[in-house]
Amino acid sequence: VHTETSLGGGLRVSAGLRHDRLAFDQTNHLPAGTVTANVLGATRHYGQLPGQARDFSNLSPKLGATWSLHPALHLYGSFNHGFRAPSESQLYRAGNDSTAAAALNRARLAADLRPIRARQAELGARGEIRGWSGHLVAYRLEKRDDLVSQRDLATNVTTSVNAGRTRHAGVEAGFGGPLPGGLRFDAAVSRARHTYVDWVTANANYTGREMESAPRVIASGRLGWTPTRGTFVQAEWTHLGSYWLEAGNSPLFGRYPGHDLLNLRASHAVSARLTAFGRVMNAANRRFADSASVTSNTPVFTPGLPRTFHAGLEYAW
Repeated sequence: VHTETSLGGGLRVSAGLRHDRLAFDQTNHLPAGTVTANVLGATRHYGQLPGQARDFSNLSPKLGATWSLHPALHLYGSFNHGFRAPSESQLYRAGNDSTAAAALNRARLAADLRPIRARQAELGARGEIRGWSGHLVAYRLEKRDDLVSQRDLATNVTTSVNAGRTRHAGVEAGFGGPLPGGLRFDAAVSRARHTYVDWVTANANYTGREMESAPRVIASGRLGWTPTRGTFVQAEWTHLGSYWLEAGNSPLFGRYPGHDLLNLRASHAVSARLTAFGRVMNAANRRFADSASVTSNTPVFTPGLPRTFHAGLEYAW
């Protein structure tokens, strides 16, 4: 249910209420206990629970307002609640473990997962002047029972668990517009901090730690050029800031340092129906990681592609 109204003076408010319900009725044809299997030469155990029914429901309100200070300048703010239930795979596909007891415990933990409940507030401004547009917004998001993947650093077994509470707060900005000579510039930056506010497990206390694989800074800039009608050239810079490799923020494993990449793109309309295009990704041929984490108590980096060329033709009819 959603409603909006104008209060005069350029002020417009909106309010809404959303109801979510997700129910599962699971029947297990395998006997309760564990099933043993040979996985790549190793004995692994899969925990099996009797069939069960789970029902998740929630009412989520939201409130927002927009204030037009000028036809080209607007302030806005919002406050809302969010809700997300665990998925079927998270509840009923707990995976395997090295012992029967551990596998059965994994199955019980998965079946008892709770839904995520979130509260978010944001305040921002957006405007436009002489063809240039931009926005600036600050936000704070708090999640209770956040669903996260917990990896055993020694065995590499990953389990979906509920973290007690997480906080995500930051500022985002973006702007873009035309430049002389057929040029256009666009840029965006986000600076945020993602924190485990309250999360204590059987093996560790992550309270107050930064979330792993969550860089504080992400930024990009694009400079495009249209020398003639139907021809477009663009250079793009992307920046990914550093982040911790694991939830404990241990200096032993440290942080992924982040990276900067340069991408080039071009297209040319050969005719009204035929367009040729090409792009060079990672044009500076930098070494970087698509992802980085800890496996078997060792930092592991998934390598990104080196300098890569793409070319093609598009025909429309």
